[in-house]
Amino acid sequence: MEGMAVAHLRMTTDYEVPIEHVFDLAVDYKRYPEWNVSYEEVTEVVGPPDQVGAKMHGVMKLLGRKVDILTPTDLPSTSRRNSAPGI
Repeated sequence: MEGMAVAHLRMTTDYEVPIEHVFDLAVDYKRYPEWNVSYEEVTEVVGPPDQVGAKMHGVMKLLGRKVDILTPTDLPSTSRRNSAPGI
């Protein structure tokens, strides 16, 4: 893909709470804008967010630019972010 850049981002945060509470918040896609300042909105959630195959569609602001995000869930510990440039 000429002219397209690929970025990899890894974030790590430590909290002194049970891992189940962290995971419950992390898979509650509708609440992302409450705690993740990069998310402007979550527009659609398909399926139970704590199940394999669930999807979340939303809008993030990265490096000053709005990015359309589609996140499929792959339990137990990973999710991918696929984005299309500009909205």
